[in-house]
Amino acid sequence: LEAAAETYTAAVQRGLELLRRAFNADPHHPAVNVALAQHFVLKKDGAAVDHLTDKLVRGTSAIELTTPRLRAEAAYQRARLHHQDGKLDRAEAMYTAAVQMDESFAAAAFGLAQVHLAKGDHKSAMLYAERAYAAHPDSVPVLKLYGHLRRRRDAADAAAQGAGLVSVGSLGAGAGRDKETASILKKVVEADPADLDSRLELGDALLASGDYPGALGAYETAVKIYENRARNGGGPDVPAALLNNCAVLCAMTGKGVDGYDKSKALFLRALEASAAEEGGKKTGAQLDAQKERKKAAKSAQ
Repeated sequence: LEAAAETYTAAVQRGLELLRRAFNADPHHPAVNVALAQHFVLKKDGAAVDHLTDKLVRGTSAIELTTPRLRAEAAYQRARLHHQDGKLDRAEAMYTAAVQMDESFAAAAFGLAQVHLAKGDHKSAMLYAERAYAAHPDSVPVLKLYGHLRRRRDAADAAAQGAGLVSVGSLGAGAGRDKETASILKKVVEADPADLDSRLELGDALLASGDYPGALGAYETAVKIYENRARNGGGPDVPAALLNNCAVLCAMTGKGVDGYDKSKALFLRALEASAAEEGGKKTGAQLDAQKERKKAAKSAQ
């Protein structure tokens, strides 16, 4: 890995040296300016980015080599700079300008999807995420965003249509849409097995589609991710709701005594986690025993 890092660093330095020489030979070349602007975005040097992209964004460059895509890429670099600084309105304006300069520029559409999601405009976010997905259906960041937005929309549409709760609480969109969403999210977790958010959303989509064994597998993997993070001191304990989902699905899909024992153990863990979330310290077994005593007392009355 160290050798690979050294090779990569050397390659970057060589590339920057070639760009420097190209810029010195022709300071107004649009492709060189855009490439350098991309470098200065990573360096968070806003003044350099603005200087290199100014004429391209304003459309005042007289160079014949200037194309709609180069102008769009110049606006895109400005948008990225604003985006990473948290200036969402400015980022949105520049991403929009990039899309208007070149409607096929999927990277700018993806940026707009991210900005609209951050601002809570899920409808607009989906519109631009669909554009990005159509252009780059194998891009993991695009799949992650698109799958997340589809899962939100599927659940919202199902609720609006009066759909009931599916098993442990996820809403089904029907007509195979949940399966399609699950197939998208599956690609994300295959590329990044430690992606907890996508793993949970995959479980939700599989559950809504009626694939209970698949949903249980996704949730159980999510439990392991939580446990690994907590063990390494980098994350919270497993949420009670997730343990409860696993317990319910285990009861639905399990067979025989082993299935019953596993489901019961998960329910007790869920009780314990719920008590801990509410500030209590009792174990799942103690809470279960307490519940049984109350039930017995009520029956005796």
